[in-house]
Amino acid sequence: MKIEPIAYALGGLLAVAGLTLSGCSAVSTSTSTSTSTSTSTSTSTSTADGLRLASWGSNVTVTIADGTLRYVSNGIPNHSRQAEYALPNQGARVPSAATATAGTDPTKAQSYDFSITTNPVMAATKTPASLGTIGVMISGAALFNPYEGDSTTVAMKSNFTVTGSDGKPVAFLDSCNGHPTPMGEY
Repeated sequence: MKIEPIAYALGGLLAVAGLTLSGCSAVSTSTSTSTSTSTSTSTSTSTADGLRLASWGSNVTVTIADGTLRYVSNGIPNHSRQAEYALPNQGARVPSAATATAGTDPTKAQSYDFSITTNPVMAATKTPASLGTIGVMISGAALFNPYEGDSTTVAMKSNFTVTGSDGKPVAFLDSCNGHPTPMGEY
């Protein structure tokens, strides 16, 4: 699995992240690796040029002007998804095979419209990410933190399957390590 961050904003701002995952990307991208270390917290680097070069999904509209990226998307990722997912039962904060049932993919169109700085500055104080949307992806989907509803269970480490109506296993996480929320966000 390869993850390429396109840009990030710290200090309570949304993060912009592009993901290229095996079998998940609808566009091809080149592979590059770079490493940098910074100890300064007072500098800002513009991400605008890199954002302009990104291969945004066909369901994403991006406008970059005056130090801001405006991101508009229907929230449906541009990669294929499972027909069914293991969906948590109502009230389950941490889904498991005992607290979920197989159901049709509940993903539905959203109305995402975010303004994100192209000049991120490192925050002086680290804060934990909320359970809601913390960023956006080039695929058009929202980016959530890695935790389930208890804020401690990592979703990728707790994948499970339930038995579908056809007797076949239905996974909680799909091949892109994502899953829809019961409310229809992916």
